[in-house]
Amino acid sequence: MNFAIGSNVGAAAGTGEYVCFLNNDTEVRDGWLTPLLERLHDPEVRGVQPLLQYDDDSIQTAGTVFLAPRTPPSHFLSGLPPEDAADVGGFRFNSVTAACLLMRRAEVADLEGFDPIFVNGMEDIDLCLRAIERFGGYFAVEPRSRVTHHESKTPGRGKKIPENRKFLMERWAGKLPAVDSAKYSEVGFKVEGVGGDKLWLAQPRPIVVRDRSAGQDRWGLRISSIGGSRGDRWGDTFYATSLASALERKGKKALSYRHGANTETERSYDDVNLVIRGLDKVYPIPDQVNVLWVISHPEDVTVEEIRAFDLVYASSDPWARQMSEKAGVEVRVLHQATDSAIFHPATEGEVLDHRPVTFVGAHFPQRVRQVVADALTSGVDMRVIGHGWRNLPPSIHEAERVANRDLGDVYRGASHVLADHWPDMAEMGFIQNRIFDAVACGTPVITDRVEGIDEVFGSLVQVYEDVDHLRFLASDGGAATFGSVEERRAQAEEVLRLHSFDARAETLIADVAERRRELFGQ
Repeated sequence: MNFAIGSNVGAAAGTGEYVCFLNNDTEVRDGWLTPLLERLHDPEVRGVQPLLQYDDDSIQTAGTVFLAPRTPPSHFLSGLPPEDAADVGGFRFNSVTAACLLMRRAEVADLEGFDPIFVNGMEDIDLCLRAIERFGGYFAVEPRSRVTHHESKTPGRGKKIPENRKFLMERWAGKLPAVDSAKYSEVGFKVEGVGGDKLWLAQPRPIVVRDRSAGQDRWGLRISSIGGSRGDRWGDTFYATSLASALERKGKKALSYRHGANTETERSYDDVNLVIRGLDKVYPIPDQVNVLWVISHPEDVTVEEIRAFDLVYASSDPWARQMSEKAGVEVRVLHQATDSAIFHPATEGEVLDHRPVTFVGAHFPQRVRQVVADALTSGVDMRVIGHGWRNLPPSIHEAERVANRDLGDVYRGASHVLADHWPDMAEMGFIQNRIFDAVACGTPVITDRVEGIDEVFGSLVQVYEDVDHLRFLASDGGAATFGSVEERRAQAEEVLRLHSFDARAETLIADVAERRRELFGQ
């Protein structure tokens, strides 16, 4: 039926107060609908779209803007990181996209829906313009709501582009909204010029530059997480989110680039290119301070990669020493960190959900989680949270996952936390960040051997040697090994002081400022 007729049939069949048009090539993210509904409580808002993102999590469109007279509108902020759309919730748009669009069903009926003269294109612009003409008000974009748009996956999607533009321009000749390229200025950019595609009725393509008059440093955090809902659950994503929040608290603007977008370096508006090295190799960007922080997969990092960056860190003492010698440049030690907003000791009067020995992590066919296997063999009372544990009894496998915001509660309530490492990571001295999180909560940790771990933590982290030793550490008799209540709290506070993301942000900001003076004299 194509988009217009199919959507009209659906809207006519609906019985609710609102109707949401949603493309068949979209993936909604957790919590997407409620923020959209909230916007329609304002009687001036005719409709609202979420922040639509590409597969790599960059912006597909944060609304549509008219950039030149007598031309169709263009996607706003397309290709930029999602944080650049953080303030668009307060903008008034003349039109948005119906790839995901929430409207009042009565108003859609009054307008007789989308005009089927348009075939898979421009029908949403036409509907928005007719809605404002009929009812007044404006359209909104809600950046708290996020939807991934696998754009233009329908076969033959673009066949009618010239005809659709022709119909729109003829219908709205002399009545199109005024040019509103000033919206770019409101988010820190300037439109230096406008190009177009090779059609008689060209769609404008903005040539955008950054407005540096605000003077705020932009830090681009490039990580290996994939885009979309699955990538939202990656450890790298939580890590970058916590670091970005710490940088923002210190006056920096932090932006995230996921897999695919993280290697797009031809159009970059940042001052600092911070590569949090995981699976993806990301290249330095000219005229920025380029920082490499190796937190995982050190076996993939070459001497040439290290030499290409202005500052290099590693979350391992022995690996940093080794690679400094090999590369002939300094690799500084910067261990992984914990988010003090989530991970901290129990507050006075806090009611904890007490649980036995706890392990949080997934099971993978290619990886033996030895600490879990040994704990099961030892017979200790334990709980496992994570996906892939099909062979565990329900009494042990508590849940498939826990939200990151709730993980601190899990750790605070546990008698002990189990932790393990990939063998090559342990051998190279890379301590995983779950240990920092658990210690920050004041909870005893039982883990496998990692070179250098004794120098980073006190008695609250114990390395077990065999099954019998693990059983002892988890028992009442082994409690004294982890220190007194006062000593545990002191160790937790020490980790929060030395190894929080705020502490990491302070180090990074100071080192980058010094390196910038050396490189650019600024």
